[in-house]
Formats: sequence, C-alpha cells, structure tokens
Amino acid sequence: MAKRDRLSRDLRILPQELLRPQHGVSAERDRRDDQRQARRRFRRALECRPAGSVRHGVEAIPYVREFIEAVRAAGIAYCVATSARISKMHITLGQTGLLPLFEHAMFSATMVSRGKPFPDLFLHAARTMGFAPADCIVIEDSVAGTQAGIAAGMRVFSYHGDPYTDRDGLIQAGGILFDDVRELAGLVPIH
Repeated sequence: MAKRDRLSRDLRILPQELLRPQHGVSAERDRRDDQRQARRRFRRALECRPAGSVRHGVEAIPYVREFIEAVRAAGIAYCVATSARISKMHITLGQTGLLPLFEHAMFSATMVSRGKPFPDLFLHAARTMGFAPADCIVIEDSVAGTQAGIAAGMRVFSYHGDPYTDRDGLIQAGGILFDDVRELAGLVPIH
C-alpha cells in the first residue's frame, strides 16, 4: 500500500486509478489520452525541428536595420527581449543579418519564471542593463509583449505593419501604434 501511494504521488495520479482495470476504459478517456499524446508529439516535433527549418520565411521588418543603427550611433543602449529561446534568436537574427547588432544583449523568456504578458522579462532586461523601467521603451509586435511592457511601467510602441498583427488588441493593450519603422524615429527620441 505504501509503495502504491508513493508511486501515485510521484506520478500525480490518484491511487484508485492504479487499481482501475485497463480494459473497458471509456471512449471519452481514450479520446482525451489520444489528444494529450498528439499534443506531446507536436511539442517534441517543434523542439526537435532542425535549425534550418526555422530559417525559411524569416525576414527583417523593412527599415529596422536603419533604425537600430541610428539608435546605436546615438549611443543609446538597446537589447532584444523575446519569448524565443536564445538558440532561436541566433537563427532568426542571423538569417536576417541583424545578429551582430543584438548579440551583445539578448534576453529570453527562458531567463525568467514568467514570460509575456507578465513584465518579468522586460524588468530583467532593464535591471541587467542598469536602467529603471520608466527610462526604457519597448518596441513590440504582439499583444502579450505590449501588455508586458505596459505592466513593467515602460513606454511601448507597437508595430502593426504585419497583416497578421492584432491591431485592435495592440490598442487595447495600451501600445502606441506604428506601421512603418521609418515613423519610429519621430516617435522615439533619438538624440
């Protein structure tokens, strides 16, 4: 009995489930188990996907390089803080040619306990770079990222130039909208 209770605790299942016969399990339970297994297989496939498969279709947003270079030339500190893993950032930023502009300061949601829409990632990046949140701006393209930046107490500029962007969601999240990076230089003080 003690062994079964310990096993059920370790597996996070109830003791009565250990005693349930394996035959005659309901069709509904079979369906749920199949869905769970399919989700696990899908997640594993994404995690094991060859690096080259991420590269297809990755393009820099028009004029983003010019904007980053202007920020850099002005001596303004900047970084990238994303939900993606560092390894994926290397692939996507590398593919777009932007990696050399960001590799000095890359922050991933894997570095904090809670990702976007929580402010943890942006707060971690600001703290690591030595800035108060109120002195930071966030440039985002997602609702969750916009929410995270606002929750962090930062000013957020939300890009909606992508046809798949949730423009209304970005507005509701509190972002300052722009759809052309060339407009951003007028919105963000670069001196």
